[in-house]
Amino acid sequence: MSSGQSKKRKVAQVMDFTKVQLKHLEGRSNWLNWKSRVCILLRGISDAMDVVDGKLEKPDELDESATRIQIEGYQIALNKFNKADCNAMIILTSNMTDEIYEQVRSLVNSRDVWLELHRLYDDVHEDRAYNMCMKFFSYKIDDNDDVVTHITKLKNIWKELKVDLEKDENKDLLLVCRIIETL
Repeated sequence: MSSGQSKKRKVAQVMDFTKVQLKHLEGRSNWLNWKSRVCILLRGISDAMDVVDGKLEKPDELDESATRIQIEGYQIALNKFNKADCNAMIILTSNMTDEIYEQVRSLVNSRDVWLELHRLYDDVHEDRAYNMCMKFFSYKIDDNDDVVTHITKLKNIWKELKVDLEKDENKDLLLVCRIIETL
């Protein structure tokens, strides 16, 4: 087998993540699960998660005095950004209901769509930590869950809560939530 055939076979084995369909984002009710699954898809596409997170940005326009090498570098960076942004937009917008799409369709890049979805469906920052804490302390086993599933769900809540607990403004949150829950 030639190296060209081997390369084609490897390319054929790569999955096109932009064609994967998830359960559509319907709103706050499935936001956390949807967001988690979308993040998995975005990580599977080169640079897509970096664009959504704002780590990879559209390169600044060059001025008229740019050299040929600068122009070529700019074009490579722009193509990289555009491809990642387009793939991210496909993932985000093809996995939401039409009603939600209507709320974000005027936004022109995936970063803005991502931020708007967070604004719409994440809890208000101050309330999020408190809500996660109360969810953790009040969590009860679901009748349909076995012990392993119950523990996994509780660990996931704890993992999310820990992120908020690391912030200075939430240093006494566990104590406050526990006191409130006992009242």
